[in-house]
Amino acid sequence: MKIIRTSTLISVLLLFIISCATVKQAEEPVTLPASPTGVSAEAGNGRVTITWSGVTGAESYSIYMSASERTSKKNFDGRRSTTVTSYTWAGLNNGTSYYFVVTALKNDREGIDSKEVTATPKAPEAAPKTPKAVPKAAEPTPKPKEPPKAPEVSAKPPKEAPKAPEPAPKAPEVVAKPPKEATKAPEPAPKAPEPVPKPLEVTPKVGKLTPEELLIKADEVRAPGKNFVQDVRVTLKKGNTETSNRLVTRVKGYTKSLAIFKEPPTQKDQVILMIDNNMWIYFPASRQPIRISPAQQLLGNVSNADVARVVYNLDYKAESVEEETSGTDKLLRLSLKAKTEGAAYGSIKLWLHKDSYKPTKAEFYTLAGRLLKTTYYKGYKQLLGRERPTLLEVHDAVKKDEITTMEYLSMKIEDTPDNYFQRSFMDRASQL
Repeated sequence: MKIIRTSTLISVLLLFIISCATVKQAEEPVTLPASPTGVSAEAGNGRVTITWSGVTGAESYSIYMSASERTSKKNFDGRRSTTVTSYTWAGLNNGTSYYFVVTALKNDREGIDSKEVTATPKAPEAAPKTPKAVPKAAEPTPKPKEPPKAPEVSAKPPKEAPKAPEPAPKAPEVVAKPPKEATKAPEPAPKAPEPVPKPLEVTPKVGKLTPEELLIKADEVRAPGKNFVQDVRVTLKKGNTETSNRLVTRVKGYTKSLAIFKEPPTQKDQVILMIDNNMWIYFPASRQPIRISPAQQLLGNVSNADVARVVYNLDYKAESVEEETSGTDKLLRLSLKAKTEGAAYGSIKLWLHKDSYKPTKAEFYTLAGRLLKTTYYKGYKQLLGRERPTLLEVHDAVKKDEITTMEYLSMKIEDTPDNYFQRSFMDRASQL
């Protein structure tokens, strides 16, 4: 009996402790993250870029999409997650209107939906302009109409025919000659199409190099080779405050990159994997890679693509080049246009030194032509056989007080095994 009474007493005490803890938890207020503000949507070719203002304390954000109005976290067609304040939703149908809302998450609690925004993707309109040059080349061909004047000559002999019947047979000879000339006239016609491609050329050469070749020269300054490793510190300077992180990025064949966060402690061991235009981020706590966009901001005005992709010629085509002078410097200005769906920007203007091809400045634009930021290439030092920029200074086009820098701490030639560039390896990448 004593044993039974003792066990019963222990059970009652445990129930009392649990109930007290439950009451204490119930008394603690549940605070949800605030709703994101300043939400906007910008349409592109088969894509929409959604941006918003950051929520204090938010650990991540969810973006909900629907092809009909009244989108919410309970009524949607698709969902994406990100840790930054922008997301590019690709793979959408041009001409279809899409609706989006954004929520903030903190401590596994999801906040209230943002206001709904909408955008309609559309294809570029510039493409149809090129065929207009073709009909102009055909204009010289109507000139052979002149031979019909020959009958005027043949008409005169008949008046003299009564006087001298003998010349009558000669008249056909005169008529016969114009047809011979007529046959010669069409000969230039095949040559006329030859000049047609010239008006369509948008790649004039500077010296002996085309814009595409100049772009490759500029990329060779930024990247030491196809396979290398670089240590980069990204710092956001806003007023008197600074926020930074440090990543070690492994690049293979230009198209594959693996970026591993080393600092700060709150982001340590996070991993970004990029294969062609596909990108994922891995959080140690989630144990599952999440699909993200190369256009998303990593920190400040530096995007994921700015760290993971080190050359421009993979995603952009150099359409034209212009010569400029800045003080005593002779520069080349390349106009680049996105040629892949995964390109982080719609277009880029890139300035190079004419003699050394070293980049000096770049302007980055959206698909709609809005300036996003301007980057200055500084701190040129001798690295791996030539002078390379060790500091990139990025200025926001709107927030004038924000400057983001990318400082290259080290760079070395090193081949990374192919099996490292797999999603299944991301949970082990931090061991490298």
